[in-house]
Amino acid sequence: MAIVAMLGVDEARHAYESREGFYAEFPATKIVADTRDQQWARAQRGAAERILFCGNEVLLDAGEPIYYLGSYADFVGPSFSKRHANLPSRGDNREWIAHRGAAYGIEEIEKMIADCAVPPDFERASGRIESLVERHRIDGAALACARALIRHLVWKALLPSVHGARLRQRFAHLFSELGDQEGIDEGLCRRILIEMTSAVPREARKDLNWEVEVAGNVLKRLDELSPQPLEKEDDEALGALGF
Repeated sequence: MAIVAMLGVDEARHAYESREGFYAEFPATKIVADTRDQQWARAQRGAAERILFCGNEVLLDAGEPIYYLGSYADFVGPSFSKRHANLPSRGDNREWIAHRGAAYGIEEIEKMIADCAVPPDFERASGRIESLVERHRIDGAALACARALIRHLVWKALLPSVHGARLRQRFAHLFSELGDQEGIDEGLCRRILIEMTSAVPREARKDLNWEVEVAGNVLKRLDELSPQPLEKEDDEALGALGF
């Protein structure tokens, strides 16, 4: 039952009702084909997308496995920090690295290694990411950077200073839409980053320094890596096939 609770599955509860009551809630349907393979494919895809093996840990709903390049530590880890009790967002190495825009996905890091843009021993020291699903998010690392940068922006806006007050006023309409800061909506991320890079009066330029450049770089990565949305018919067809 502990595993069931971790997976977020509702516990079964027995209920006694009449045959008529049952079929009124669950109308009978005629099975015209064997859908076992499709159901199994959906279950496999769902499990592979939710489970992440990282070192000696098995993490659930941890997001994309990504590479973190820090000045003192290079490692592989999940994009979501709060999926483990000992990994709080604030003070976590991955949070500090990601909000500086230095977290990269599989495709990005392969190109960086080929271009010698990372230390020669990075691939050996950090380990290797292996994706078990064909449709993994190639922009997952860029999105993790965007979310971490926005959490940093919120923290900076809450500082009791003139800069903080100006940031609170400037981003108030966007901050009001923030819910769970761990999984900020992708569209909202883009809108906040665009606002961060927009032109501002001279006195407001000091409110954000290096953050503006990082926001621009992360936006560029999101535009380059984000998959184009599928047409509704194509998405439904892939879903029917279990993908």
